Amino acid sequence: MALGAQAGRRAYAGSRTRGAPGFVWIAAGLVAAFALTRLMASMLYGVKATDAYTFAAIPVLLGVVALAASYLPSRRVLALDPVTALRHE
Repeated sequence: MALGAQAGRRAYAGSRTRGAPGFVWIAAGLVAAFALTRLMASMLYGVKATDAYTFAAIPVLLGVVALAASYLPSRRVLALDPVTALRHE
């Protein structure tokens, strides 16, 4: 902000660098879950190995957690005074 960046641009950059890896790992987990369903089918009780609700709910839940984990630090950065940050470093 001290160099001319808008607050929204700083929030977007902070969320992108913190949140994107979370979504990459969620996608990798979905691929691994689909690959391991036959192995896990014998260990599940009362749930099919390819239960659509489970495959939809868990990534959504993890996505919300990833967004919250990236939003909270970005909010703290936006509240920081740029002059104080420059003097501190």
